[in-house]
Amino acid sequence: MSGRQGLSWADRARRAAELAVPLLRGVAPLAHVEAEPRTGTSSSRSLGAGRVEIQRAGLALGQAWLKGDLPGLRPYLAERVWCLWPDGELRRCSREALLDALAGQSPPVLAGRIERVRSYGASEARSVLPAGAARAYEFVAGERAAWVTFAARVPEIGGVRWLVIVDEDSMPPRPRFACLPLPSPDEALVASAALASPEDPARSLAEGCARAVLLGHSRQLRARSSQFTAPFFWNDRILSASEAAEALERDAADRSHRCFGPSRRWPAPAAEAALGHHFDVLRREGPKVWLRSWDEARPEWVGLTYGSYDGERERMVEARAAVALVVRLLEPDGTGEVAERRRVAALFTERSVTR
Repeated sequence: MSGRQGLSWADRARRAAELAVPLLRGVAPLAHVEAEPRTGTSSSRSLGAGRVEIQRAGLALGQAWLKGDLPGLRPYLAERVWCLWPDGELRRCSREALLDALAGQSPPVLAGRIERVRSYGASEARSVLPAGAARAYEFVAGERAAWVTFAARVPEIGGVRWLVIVDEDSMPPRPRFACLPLPSPDEALVASAALASPEDPARSLAEGCARAVLLGHSRQLRARSSQFTAPFFWNDRILSASEAAEALERDAADRSHRCFGPSRRWPAPAAEAALGHHFDVLRREGPKVWLRSWDEARPEWVGLTYGSYDGERERMVEARAAVALVVRLLEPDGTGEVAERRRVAALFTERSVTR
């Protein structure tokens, strides 16, 4: 999150530092302090009814931070607090030492507003954010802590998305946070189009499977293995969902910038024109895998737009199209009968494919 993990992390850290500089100008970075041993045996939990309280507390902390309201910060900070300093260094310091150091300053009141507040339980963050993004923050407050994220829009700087993490030893009704606002990795997620409605089963299935692959979620891909044909076609390879998950685990690419637009159904002629020889391979080899003829499988094509999120311009750039093929197979339904099920039979993500 300090910007060393990749270009998208560096961009977020740079924009965040522009906001942190006026708030911390003149304050010498404090010495790093080690964490005290955890006193509880907290376990990962869904936010449930506590989500509202956590969002309110995170919003109050963010507003106090923007306004330079130091007394307003105190009720929402844990005893040990991580802070991103203007020099790009992350240090954990005691709450009292930090507030004492800030007390001698006259931080400016930034004429900003907070918007698009989100909250995540620990498992929720790991499931919706790109692979590794949530793990990068676990040192702040542990692997079971909840998050609150929000956009702070300041006219002189623009929009910056921030994250505060609930200390594991505090939960509603009085949550305290283990950090001052840090650059959030969910800005591309928040800017992405909502997933397709289950009322359009082909698009909903294709989007869920494609996003798992494009975000590097090997665990999700394994959980979704029954939603793919066995094997399935992935770019130039034919492999099982488990083999695809192993390939994702070997790929350490930074995906935290990945943003998604809406999907739409493609007519077969458009898919054929876009995929070229891949389409011919599918027509020839697919029925051998599905044990159904091409016509019996009733192929449905779904195009998904994805690209990189430019936080400074607040829009997707380098837009590309992934193409998914959804087919219908005959499978046992658990009652001794056979039912028709939709499965993702092919996914093309590597090349820019346009209509």
